[in-house]
Formats: sequence, structure tokens, C-alpha cells
Amino acid sequence: MYATTARARAKIAAILRKEAKAYQKEGETILNEFFKNEDIRMDDAALDKLTRLHGFHTRDELLVAIGNNGLCWAMPTRTCQGKQKQQLEEVPDLLLR
Repeated sequence: MYATTARARAKIAAILRKEAKAYQKEGETILNEFFKNEDIRMDDAALDKLTRLHGFHTRDELLVAIGNNGLCWAMPTRTCQGKQKQQLEEVPDLLLR
């Protein structure tokens, strides 16, 4: 079944945006707790490194994936989302848990 009217498509898009925003808030909470537990300052450099490592274009995409439990938190010796072992070894363990 497809949404054929502009109104229906707009409602579906609004629901998806609302859901993504909720996942983003949850992801930010999870990430803040992680950084706090590991005594790491949550700054732009750390967020950018995590975003690039996991193959996302924006921080928002990263936070949505974390909140949606769609992110692999593998240790550096494992393969995670198609990343090679050597790519993961370049990132500290604290950023991969």
C-alpha cells in the first residue's frame, strides 16, 4: 500500500521525523552516560571520530543509531559494520565500547 496524496506523505514523514528525534535524544543520553562513566570529555573531536569510524555522515545519524540500538559497539579486534581490523585498532578502546 502506498501513500498517494501529499497530505498522507507529509503525515508519514512527520511521524518518521518525530521517531528519529526520540531515538536521537535516547542516543545522546546513552553516549553522555558512556563518556561520563569512562571519564572522557564529550567534545566535537570525539563525536566526529565516532561519526567517521561508524560510517555516518552526521552526528545526528550516529545518535539515532545509538538510540535505536542499531550500532555495533565492538572492541577494536573485531570487525564492525564492515570496518577492517586495522581501521578499528587506530581508535582507542574507550571510544568503541
